[in-house]
Formats: sequence, C-alpha cells, structure tokens
Amino acid sequence: MANVSEPEYESPPGSDLSSELEGGNANTTVPLTTAPDSADGTRNETDAVERFAPVRADQEDHNEDSSVSDPGPPSEPRPSDVFTVSYPKCGSALLQFLVFGVLNRGEPSKDFEDFAARAPYLEWMGIKSVLEMRRPGAIKTHLPFEKNPHSPHAKYIYMARNPFDCCASYYTHMRTMPLSRPESASFDTFFDAFLEGKVIYGDYFDHVLSWYDHRSDTNVLFVTYEDVKSDPRTSVIRIADFIDPSIGRELRENPVLLSNVLKIASAHNMTTTCHQGIRSILADELALAIGKERITTAEFYKNVFAEALEVTEASDFMRTPICGRWKEFFKPEHVRRMYEWIDQKTAGSDVFSIWSSSDLPRLNPDNLQ
Repeated sequence: MANVSEPEYESPPGSDLSSELEGGNANTTVPLTTAPDSADGTRNETDAVERFAPVRADQEDHNEDSSVSDPGPPSEPRPSDVFTVSYPKCGSALLQFLVFGVLNRGEPSKDFEDFAARAPYLEWMGIKSVLEMRRPGAIKTHLPFEKNPHSPHAKYIYMARNPFDCCASYYTHMRTMPLSRPESASFDTFFDAFLEGKVIYGDYFDHVLSWYDHRSDTNVLFVTYEDVKSDPRTSVIRIADFIDPSIGRELRENPVLLSNVLKIASAHNMTTTCHQGIRSILADELALAIGKERITTAEFYKNVFAEALEVTEASDFMRTPICGRWKEFFKPEHVRRMYEWIDQKTAGSDVFSIWSSSDLPRLNPDNLQ
C-alpha cells in the first residue's frame, strides 16, 4: 500500500480574494462567501463582489487517508487517464457527458452514483476518488494547465467558451447556488468581478490561454463549446479519434452507436442526471460509494447545502446549453468594456479568433447583434 500525500493543487487557484484567506483550504467551486447585511437588514451592493469568491473551508482535510493501492503519486496520472477540462460555465458538463458516452460506447450510466464514480470531479471529490475511479471513465477538473496533474501520456480535452456567454452563464449560476445566491447583486457587480478575475478559478483568459498555448501538444485536444453545439456529430468523432482511434472508427461505421453517444449528452439526460445526483448527494452528505468504501468529501458541505434540498428542483445549476446567452444581460457599455479587456488580455495571441464565426456582439452600441 503506497502512502500517497495530497497534491498541492487541492485549492482552486487564481482568485485574489481566496488567496487572502488565512489557513484552511479555499476548496471547491460551490460554497461562496456571503456579503454581510447592512444595519437596516439589506444587502450592500458594494460588498456583493465578495460573494463571488471561495468561502473559507477551515475544516479538517477530508482526504486524510490517502493510502491506496496505486503505482504512483497523484501528481503522476496513469497513461490511460483522460481529463475533461474547462473554465467554469464553459460546457464542462456537456464535455463530461460526451466523453462518458464515447468511453462507454453509448451505454448510459446506471444512476448518478455510477456516473460520478466514472467521471469524478477532482476538486470536489478528492484525489482518492480519482485513483479509485471506475473505468472506463474520465476525470473532470477546472484547473488551469500549470495546476493540473500532468503526464505526457495521459490525455486532456479542454473546452473553451466565448467570454461573453461564459460571463452571462456564470452570473446566472452564481445567483442560484446555495449559500451564495446573491439575489441583490446586479449583473454589473458580477461583470466587474469577472473582468477583475475575482471569481472562482480566477481570470478567464489566464485559464484559457494556459491550455490554448498547449493546443498543439499531442496529448491535448482543444475544442470550443460553440463548435460542439453547432456540429455535435463531427465533434464527437473528433473526440473519439483523440481518445482512441478504434472508437472513432466504430462511431463512423455505426450510426446507431453515434446516436446513442449523443443521447447521453442530450440536455434532457444531463439535466435529469445532474438534478437527481444533486439531491442524492445532498441527502447523503455528499458521500459517494466507490467500491466498498465511502468517500465523504466534507461534513462541512452538509451544513453548507442543507437548505439546497428545498431549492434543487428550481435551481439553475444545469441550464439548457445554448449559445448567445450574453444577449440576456449585456448592454452597450458591457460590450465596450469586454472588448477592451479582451484586447488587453489577448495581446500577442490569436486565441479570440476561434470565435470569429460565433454569434458575438459588435462594438456598435446601437446594434449589438
């Protein structure tokens, strides 16, 4: 039994606010700090941006027992490992379900527990769940390239989404998550936080560029949310070819198999699976059965998410995947500031050209479409 220590990448990187937290572990992508009420009982809009940073998790390390039967440390992925990676709200679930369908030859998961055991979320479930994951499966993470456990033999599929839609979707997501749910925080407030990188996982372009710069690596496949949505069949075959060319051939030769893979990643199936999973996890203190043991991510989350059991069905955790969500929130001033930020962050890179044919706003303030 090899005694495996916890890796340094256990805390989500990149948030200015989270880095100021003393002690503990900033941890997970979900629990958020809540801005204090003002004296009259109302929320302070000026403090609202704090609600978009990770909450302190000063609880004990919940993966203390890392002694497992594994040939190497968690910083060295197995050659057979496949990682699905994205910045938050950039299609991580869509990619996760597509890869699950490809690896399992169009066979759906038995239930959410089976899905999560074959597609563990590294930052949420801990390294032990990854080391003991059921196979075939893929590891989900939101980590930037430099923080992700790397091996030249493992495979990494990165999905990018245009910053306009990402920002809009991220804002909607934050408004409906347990504990954060900043109903009084306007889109303007979140927009400021997004451009400043004061959101979980930090600056959007720092994250995207960390992977875009490695798009030519033989073990990295860089895809966009927009391409997958516009041509899912071609995208699935491309993903399959990258993972295992023999699976790609199967999908080309068997239209029924290809359709079954796409059904697994349908909006209906993703929503049904995720909502059922959220409820079952919350009801069971976020514990997942892996083999004969139970891996409990944190008793902390039981308290954090207790109220979520009452709002899960109405939650916006799993929205129908669409392109053009920015139209719901962006005004001319947002568009102007976004493009200024894009020019600043992408100087010297052609990364933004990958969305040259996407439905993005124009700089003309009188015509955003």
